[in-house]
Amino acid sequence: MRLDARPLGILLIVIGAVLAMIAVLITWRTVDRFRVNWALTDWHGMVMLNDLPGQRSAARDAGLLWPGHPAVALAAIDLAAPGAAEQLAAIPAAGSAASAREAATAINAALNGKEVTGGGSDVALAKVIARPDGPWPTTDRSSPPFKSTLGAALAARLASAWKAGRADDLRHAAGGLLLLYPRHPDAPELTLICAALDPDAERSLQAIPSAGGQIGDAARRIQLARALYALAPESKPLATLAFGGITDPEVLARKRLEEDASLAASSKTPDQVLIRLAQAGRFDLATTLIAKLEPRRQAPFAGMAALTNATLATIPADPRAKPLISRPVTRSGLIAFHITNRFGGSFTDPVVIVIEGKEIPPELVKRMGSLIWSEVAKTGPGDVAIRLGSETLFAERLTF
Repeated sequence: MRLDARPLGILLIVIGAVLAMIAVLITWRTVDRFRVNWALTDWHGMVMLNDLPGQRSAARDAGLLWPGHPAVALAAIDLAAPGAAEQLAAIPAAGSAASAREAATAINAALNGKEVTGGGSDVALAKVIARPDGPWPTTDRSSPPFKSTLGAALAARLASAWKAGRADDLRHAAGGLLLLYPRHPDAPELTLICAALDPDAERSLQAIPSAGGQIGDAARRIQLARALYALAPESKPLATLAFGGITDPEVLARKRLEEDASLAASSKTPDQVLIRLAQAGRFDLATTLIAKLEPRRQAPFAGMAALTNATLATIPADPRAKPLISRPVTRSGLIAFHITNRFGGSFTDPVVIVIEGKEIPPELVKRMGSLIWSEVAKTGPGDVAIRLGSETLFAERLTF
């Protein structure tokens, strides 16, 4: 029996067309999956950058390409939102999606202050998110956690340790994030944290300069180095990075005040720096800082500005600006006292000390801010009068 060539050709063409259509569908589905994976990769990147609009946009793109897929549905949910629990419950729990939904549910509970229940590595890490200052859990090696769960727990641990100044926890969290995300946007900063807090002093000594050099923004590098120096004050490379090698505590405190004052003009809270400057008696820096502020922001500090190298003639009318004197402290051959006001200011008017009617020579009267002292040729009781300019602040009998 022979088949007619024409019907056989038509049959082969139909079969070829069907196979071609199947191939096209498979290829198209593969392309769709690739595009979904690409969108989910973008979503992970936005999560690392804490870019919520970017996360939602990437999740929306993935949802249009593969609606209903558990991974896409999970990416579209804001786990910090109170209503996320209902959205998670609607996701089909089959295969790997079940464990992903369980991990997301635990994170949602942790972020909303609810009790985290269940077992497994992801739930244990979600408890770290809920209480980042607690002990770090031991995860189940046979059931490792999702990368995103581990990353979220490490980030929460890092933030908590930074705020509380827990050096060991800070180093552990920074190192964990670096291992998990080698291309993390803050990888240079995380590297410096690990180098600065390394318990191996020799290794830390070698690593800090290189780690610091990876941070391109000089202001950011110095700010981080100074914060870390508070946790590792014995580190000379860190002191060099933060303060140019200055290690004397008094010089460091003075330099920090000066540099904080120079940066505070662009800050949203310059008052905090101004308070520190007043407490340190640096009204010269305070006045310079106030002058840099916008006019509308200068008004609350007008009284403070008038106290820089103040004189009786220049202090404001505010009663709190008037000079006050502490009770003099005396011993054989010495007298010391403070002249200030309720703002903590100091005065430049001449201080005159009179003992038993005799004025102490001006060159013997020493001053350092509000503190004034002088050697005296007197022992035993005697009448003492102290004047600031023309105003008498003290007149009593003291014993030397």
